[in-house]
Amino acid sequence: MSTRNDSSSSSSTILLVIIAVITAPIWLALGGVMIGVVFGLFGAMFGIIGGLFGAMIAIITLPFSILFGGGHRWHGFPHFHFHGFWIIILIVIIALVMRNRN
Repeated sequence: MSTRNDSSSSSSTILLVIIAVITAPIWLALGGVMIGVVFGLFGAMFGIIGGLFGAMIAIITLPFSILFGGGHRWHGFPHFHFHGFWIIILIVIIALVMRNRN
């Protein structure tokens, strides 16, 4: 009776080893996929945070860029660019002239 039990134990051990050897690449690939997904999600999180930070900075700097003409560095022909600074000066001059008339 003991040889029969030893025989089934050794055959089940061999079967487990064969299954482990055959499926090892699959388990390694699944582990690599899981690690890739985790680090990809961390990268996406940092990308979203960076994008939101950039959008906030852009919203803060937009009025200054509009008023003082920042960001328009093309000096080709014909390029006439009157930014908001000159428009505000023109509005102030018109307001002063209208105020002095009254």
